[in-house]
Amino acid sequence: KGALGHYGRVDILINNAGISPAWGGLGELSPELFHKMFDVNTMGPWYLASRLAPHMAEQGGGVVVNVISVAALKPPANMGFYAATKAALQAMTKVMAAEWAPLKIRVNNLAPGNYHSDLFDSAAQNPAYLQGAIDACLQKRVAETEEILGPLLYLVSDMSAFTTGATLVSDGGFMVQ
Repeated sequence: KGALGHYGRVDILINNAGISPAWGGLGELSPELFHKMFDVNTMGPWYLASRLAPHMAEQGGGVVVNVISVAALKPPANMGFYAATKAALQAMTKVMAAEWAPLKIRVNNLAPGNYHSDLFDSAAQNPAYLQGAIDACLQKRVAETEEILGPLLYLVSDMSAFTTGATLVSDGGFMVQ
């Protein structure tokens, strides 16, 4: 109700929530942690999008972008819970796109690689993690937050009017290696 009540309409929804409060092997982490991550990383975006879709349909359409992660496409060791929650969101995005296309609502994923964000910068305090992220990227660096805006703007603009149910990867070449 917040944005809709304040502005009277919502044309674009960008779901950029993501948490990964702990790293470790699948056998080391608790079911409670998985549920918490699933609630934020998967259920939160679903909840917001499903609540706004009827309003977008009434106003003639809209755009939803779910920010997943290259971890959903190429899951690394010790990030199984995070990768699984983002992969679930990727699948849900395709279902949303199929169900909401008749309503003129486009739904896509943006799968960034490592870029400076609260989540990444917290993990990157570990020098080995930071170096691993740099080494895994063909461009041998971590993206600045602003570098994710170009792909995001493309997905929300009319330039991508014929794009729905897709995943746009912006990863500095991470997926190539």
